Amino acid sequence: MGVMVYGAIDLGGLDAMMIISKSDNALSQLTGSHWALAEKIDPQLGQIGVTLVLNELLEPIRLPFVVVTLKPAVEFINPPKY
Repeated sequence: MGVMVYGAIDLGGLDAMMIISKSDNALSQLTGSHWALAEKIDPQLGQIGVTLVLNELLEPIRLPFVVVTLKPAVEFINPPKY
């Protein structure tokens, strides 16, 4: 799933450094300390980091879907033998 999120970020034109900069500004307003993360992070590694974070944020949405659809999918592939 992480590869799909990375592909969506890469093909969709999402600017990972802008997201890091905005999150850094939001955290600096909350904590009062400014880290300037966007200036210290390589853009490619920043994109991978944003991908990892978004993948983890999608997990609570993905898990119930998998739990609900797993049994019907298994029964479709391997029907019960009576």
